[in-house]
Amino acid sequence: MTPVSSPPRPFELCYRGTVEKEARGFPAMGIRFVGGVELVVDRFGVFLQVKDDVFCLAIVRSKGVTIIGMMAQQSYNVGYDLKAMTVSFQKMDCQLLER
Repeated sequence: MTPVSSPPRPFELCYRGTVEKEARGFPAMGIRFVGGVELVVDRFGVFLQVKDDVFCLAIVRSKGVTIIGMMAQQSYNVGYDLKAMTVSFQKMDCQLLER
């Protein structure tokens, strides 16, 4: 992958090409929560196509809080149990919703 010398804000790491082609074979990334729950994010949740020929790491800095953005959560149902203070993730096929 060829890095972009001046990534568009707010991104810090961008590459030339497309997520589909250049990030093929990029390993899935796991985000593990207290209690052992894990959110597994594939290349389409880790990278964002920002221009036809540029894609960027879809993880950006935040101040004092951790934010898991919509790219990482796509294709998941997210459950919140406010009493037990737990979160759960259910992988789903979003194409089934289009029918």
